[in-house]
Amino acid sequence: MADSPHSKPKNAVQTFAPWMAAGVFVLAATLLMGTRVRIQKQRAQSALRHAEEAETQAQQALEAAAHAREQATSKDAEIIKQSDATKTAQTILAETKAQLESLKAEASRRQQQLERNALSASQSAEAAMAEMTSSEAAARSTIARLQFTLAEQAFNTDDAARGIAILADMIRLDPGNAVAAARLVSALTDRSFALPVHPPLPVAPNSEVMALSDDGTKLATIARSSTQRNTVSIWRIDGQSTKAVVLTHSNRVEHLAFNRDGTRLAVSINRTKAIDQDGRTALLPKGGETWIWETDSGERIAGPLKHDVGVWTAEFNEAGNRILTLGGDKTLRVWDAKTGSPAARPMQHAAPASRAFFSPDGSLVATVSGRTVFTWNAQTGDGPVATLQHAGNVLDAEFTIDSKLLVVFPSDDKAVVWDSRSGEPKLTAPFPLPNIAPAAGARISPDGQRIAAAHRSGGAAIWDAFSGQSVTDIPRHTLPVTRVEFSPNGRLLATAAIDRTARLWDAHEGFPLSEPINNLAWPHRLQFFPRGDRLVLMQGETGAEIRTTLPGAARPLMLFNANPVVAARYSADGSKIIATNSNDVRLVWDARNGRRASLPASSVTEDRFTAAVTGRTIVVENNRTKNTVKIDLSGALTSALHSAIVSRDGSRVMTITDGEVSDVKASLAGGAVQAFDAKSGAPLTPRLAHPFPIASASFSPDATSIATACFERDVRIFNVTRDEKPPLLLPHLDPVIKVWFSPDGSRLLTLSEENDLRVWDAASGQPVSETKQQRSKIEHLQFNRTGDQLLILSETGFIELWNIPTPPTPAPEWLPELANAVVGVARDNIHPGRNTGILFQLRNHFNSSPKREFYDRWGAWFLGDRTSRAISPFSDLNTQEFLKTLINENSFDSILQAVSLAPTNAKALARLALLTLDEPAGENIRRIGEADFYSLLALQLNPRDSEVIRVREIVSQSQSN
Repeated sequence: MADSPHSKPKNAVQTFAPWMAAGVFVLAATLLMGTRVRIQKQRAQSALRHAEEAETQAQQALEAAAHAREQATSKDAEIIKQSDATKTAQTILAETKAQLESLKAEASRRQQQLERNALSASQSAEAAMAEMTSSEAAARSTIARLQFTLAEQAFNTDDAARGIAILADMIRLDPGNAVAAARLVSALTDRSFALPVHPPLPVAPNSEVMALSDDGTKLATIARSSTQRNTVSIWRIDGQSTKAVVLTHSNRVEHLAFNRDGTRLAVSINRTKAIDQDGRTALLPKGGETWIWETDSGERIAGPLKHDVGVWTAEFNEAGNRILTLGGDKTLRVWDAKTGSPAARPMQHAAPASRAFFSPDGSLVATVSGRTVFTWNAQTGDGPVATLQHAGNVLDAEFTIDSKLLVVFPSDDKAVVWDSRSGEPKLTAPFPLPNIAPAAGARISPDGQRIAAAHRSGGAAIWDAFSGQSVTDIPRHTLPVTRVEFSPNGRLLATAAIDRTARLWDAHEGFPLSEPINNLAWPHRLQFFPRGDRLVLMQGETGAEIRTTLPGAARPLMLFNANPVVAARYSADGSKIIATNSNDVRLVWDARNGRRASLPASSVTEDRFTAAVTGRTIVVENNRTKNTVKIDLSGALTSALHSAIVSRDGSRVMTITDGEVSDVKASLAGGAVQAFDAKSGAPLTPRLAHPFPIASASFSPDATSIATACFERDVRIFNVTRDEKPPLLLPHLDPVIKVWFSPDGSRLLTLSEENDLRVWDAASGQPVSETKQQRSKIEHLQFNRTGDQLLILSETGFIELWNIPTPPTPAPEWLPELANAVVGVARDNIHPGRNTGILFQLRNHFNSSPKREFYDRWGAWFLGDRTSRAISPFSDLNTQEFLKTLINENSFDSILQAVSLAPTNAKALARLALLTLDEPAGENIRRIGEADFYSLLALQLNPRDSEVIRVREIVSQSQSN
């Protein structure tokens, strides 16, 4: 480092040394500088070269730049051009966008307008649709009401076929019509229809010739295939086979007759000759004969049993070893039924005979010839044993069951009872039986006690055969009766009329036991089976039909007790009936099968409310909690308060008051009801005036409706509102004295002063049940908890349990078809009902499928075997158990029911004989004769039964006394 100028002086060496150093330094610097110069020169030259090169490159670059500038200028021009174009396009786009926005706004405005218009149109359409729907609903409702009215009018005029056909049409059009379904099911359930029990058998049309075997297993008819009526078909009708045994003959078949066990058939045929009568050809019998055939194989057993002119009838005796034939040659012949050889002398008549028949014991033969009845010895042909002369032609004659007497009914209308052997008259009717139509025929009952005949003016009548007194009239056929037939036990009468209907009647009381059987063929032919449980008749083109005569209507479950019941009610769960008899003994029954049961477990007592009236104050009390509420209605009522009714929940109260002057013709005779809030006392309805005093009133379970009866024929149902809508009217044939709602409020039960019960749909006011006519006064009524059963306690001390189920909807398609087939009538009464074949199809379906659904179970019951099915569709008690109960009850009514259910039950007939014998003479002057017949019939049916034997002895002893 150099010294500072302010440092001290130094010596020479010290002074020279720096200069030397500086020279060296300078030299070195010079050398270095030269080197640098050279280097710089070289560098400069190199730089010059580079500069030249750079200049060249720069020149080139300038040229390139100029070229690029030219290109850039060209591109700028193009860009400017494109930019101008872009600006033009943007301008156009902006204008287009503006136009589009404008169009969009306009479209949006139009869309909004269209939406408003569409909404308005939709609302208008919905309003129109709602109005149309409402109008259609109102129209349908009106039509339905009119249809119901027509149906009820038909039922009320004893034209159930038309009523059922109308209901069937309603359901066919609207399967969801719950009220129509309930009414139809009730009509079919609670009415008796003589349903077919076997598919129709084809027979020759317009044929009156047929025969039934005494065991009821075979039917002989003229075959349909025969144009000459010379072929006979023998049908097995016991369910084993429907294939016929065919018997072909050379001439026209005139008459058919089975022996007692049905193993033989007598076929009477006639040869004819044609004669000319005033230009007309008539066929007259030329000769006749009877052949006897074996019915199972179709083999010929005996014959010909010949008559010179023709054979009108043939008949086997009771033992089946003899057969009598009645010919146009005025001769009656008796033959050996096995060999065909004569078994007695011919019985010759002076004039042609029209009828011949054996006595029940086979000892006598009776023949009818004009005004005379002859009896002959059936073993020898001797006779006549007795000649019974009458003032008029004989219409009918009948042996009594013991063969001792012969009851004859001639056309002079005076019945005569003869001793069949002595010819001594036992009794003659003291006066004629008037207005008889002889051409229609007359019949004497099997017991010989009654005569049935057709009126000239239409209908029929039954008379006492001994006194001539009218037992009953049967005027319910719209046209004259053409045929009458008694059942084998004499309890039923079957009639056929020109209106092509047949019907079953109670032969003692005269009331109908079945609905009419429609579409009969002419000539009318009907015949009871020997057991009396079936009827065979000709059904137009269908052929021969076999119909049941057993009662078909559902029956109540009857709870009997040795001592009359004085009180009865349902248990809390509705499964038991708890009753108390006159000895204060508690009784319990199962509500479904009527069997004795144990007491049910106790249940919690529900709230029940009652109301007491003091002046115009009502005190409502909860019977469980004993809490009370007072309602002062002094300012709300304008007439005297008689009583009050509380709703089930205690929230509402109904007053029953006198009428007012303005109610009915300035009279105070009317009555009124009004509903109030039970807490505030505020009125919930206006004052609801009635033309007569209130007989009964009831709240619906939810307290939204009120039902009233006021000693007139209309029941009223009001809504508990202030809108003053007119009430729903439920018309009745008689004044109504009591009304009840079902537990769910959907139905209303009414009781008339004639002791008739009926169930109604509470919403529509239409009946959904038949009228249940009670014979004795009703002491107590109660629905079970589910509302499908009704308890009826009568003053006689009997309990009846009626099932009143609610059919579900929709109804099955087969229901209206079944209904039409049952009554054989379509709604318009012109077209016949559906073919009865559907009944057998449905019966097979129900028998092969489980019966869990309502309609399947109901259909299986309706078409089921009446000897074994339940007493009603949803009862657990079958007919056989019920039959035993009826017989054990042993009252007159119960035994009559037992005989109707089982016409050949020997024990029931024996007990009927005793009960008939015990009737007062003033009520039944023929009681001894009837008892004699019933006891003999019972003995024939079961000759080994000790009770039957004892009853027969009692009746026989009473006759001797």
